[in-house]
Amino acid sequence: MSRKQPTNADVWHLDEVVISIGGKRHWLWRAVDQDGYVLDETVQSRRNTKAARRLLMRLLKKQGMTPKRMITDKLRSYGAASRQLCQVLNIVA
Repeated sequence: MSRKQPTNADVWHLDEVVISIGGKRHWLWRAVDQDGYVLDETVQSRRNTKAARRLLMRLLKKQGMTPKRMITDKLRSYGAASRQLCQVLNIVA
């Protein structure tokens, strides 16, 4: 079975879940497009604006484009990271 090739996704779904590695709590951050294709995953020890910004920067570099819409679980770190990146990259949100 072959895996579907990613397209330039207009919609990114962003979410994070807690996982245990060696008895310590870490966060698995995931980004999925509107078709269910995993765009990026990263494991981080924190769940804050810096961690969200790191995920968004990785996504922007990997995808080479900004999405029309980002759907999140309302974690405020996503909004703060998005605003910071818009200022740095001169993106109109």
